[in-house]
Amino acid sequence: MHILVLGAGPAGMAFAIAMKQHDPSHQITVVDRRGPADTPGWGVTLRDNAFGFVLGEGFSEGVAMKGRAMWLRGKKIIDLPNPPIGHLVTMARSTFLDALQARAEALGVDFRWQTDGRSFPDSVLDDHDLVVAADGASSPSRARFAEVFEPQSFPGENWFAWLGTSCPFPKLSILVRDAGLPSLAWGYSYAPGHSTLIVEVTAATHEAQGLADLSAAQTCERLSDHFAEELQGHSVQADGAFRWRRYPNLINKRLVHRNLVLIGDAAHTTHFSQGFGTIFALDDAKALADALAESSIPEALASYEAGQQPKIAAYGDTCTQSMRWAEAMTQATDAADEAALRQLIDARWPDNAVVAGPMDHAGTEGTS
Repeated sequence: MHILVLGAGPAGMAFAIAMKQHDPSHQITVVDRRGPADTPGWGVTLRDNAFGFVLGEGFSEGVAMKGRAMWLRGKKIIDLPNPPIGHLVTMARSTFLDALQARAEALGVDFRWQTDGRSFPDSVLDDHDLVVAADGASSPSRARFAEVFEPQSFPGENWFAWLGTSCPFPKLSILVRDAGLPSLAWGYSYAPGHSTLIVEVTAATHEAQGLADLSAAQTCERLSDHFAEELQGHSVQADGAFRWRRYPNLINKRLVHRNLVLIGDAAHTTHFSQGFGTIFALDDAKALADALAESSIPEALASYEAGQQPKIAAYGDTCTQSMRWAEAMTQATDAADEAALRQLIDARWPDNAVVAGPMDHAGTEGTS
């Protein structure tokens, strides 16, 4: 097959790798707006069973999380080990993308960098056997044929900022503060000296505290002071993509138009509080490649859509519930509602329970 993949993120590159592994004779081109050395972002979260089909069982990069923890007002109040199965692994997004690119190139996948998929005419569908839209949550491909895909978006209520810190978080950690700047933060290490820190606030706090008016440096300084005890003297960091925003929950009524198919964030988003985003992208890639290995293109695309849509609905529900939990937590911090805080904290990880995620097979469960 002659295949064009729009987007060199985890979904697009994992699909290209999987297809080449099924049949090396496929001609696959991956295009992306960024350059080959541009790998934005902090850390990514994956489950320990996610690497094998694209990077080989010997791939050993990343940090194995050691459990889950929760902090309230600078004090650790929950400290859990890993559950027996389904451990969380994190790594720098750049490390993961570089590994995927190297594997894809070794298999003969062609890359065209600094190429915007929006520049292709509609006739690109006629020029390829298959076009895979892996171009992210703001997918131009989806927007081009929106009347077919019928995307539906419902943003979360909280405002969040995706940041970093040098403070180590060996366990997936939730930080709760209900004074000064009422907020909730998610922290996890992904490399020595590097952690992701995602901070959430209510819309009321975002406005009242004037967060939209602060520069990235001012925001980092304020949050460094705010979470000083949890960060143990380490500072909060921002990159060039820093901004406060509401989470873009997204689904599509359809995933296929002719020989164009949506995968990854172009097809669906899942709130970061469950850590399903990257692994769901890999699940889409594998499901599509496996379907194409077994059937003609029309039949495979129909099979992919029929199989993934129920997963999208199920994991969407799980992640929306998790998002609503975080929203309720920040509402309780705003109101300084001690009873609500305690009730919500007790509900997060009862009995060290875990939620099964995409690509969890044979009873293997996830960790968020």
